[in-house]
Amino acid sequence: MKLELIKEIGAPSVGGKWGYKYKGYYIIPQEKGRTGKKYYAFYTPNFRPIELYGDRYEYTTLDYAKTFITWRIEDAITSFEEGEHKAYLDRFNTEEVA
Repeated sequence: MKLELIKEIGAPSVGGKWGYKYKGYYIIPQEKGRTGKKYYAFYTPNFRPIELYGDRYEYTTLDYAKTFITWRIEDAITSFEEGEHKAYLDRFNTEEVA
């Protein structure tokens, strides 16, 4: 995984930060305010920030940040497949209307 300057690849809104591109998403190293604690922030392939429901400061290692991206992709695939399966079954679940 290569470290890239995000501004150079078309994301002026990110402000020229360095980050990693992983499976199409961007993982950006950050520092938390006065404490200086290092963590990672996430951006979509079109450079929009991903808002986390949990503690965003818990992603303190690159390997852990990569697991978030992998989980996000796997969750989307699972949801899509469940929807496709339900749509397939719905084709055969027709009720007689009198």
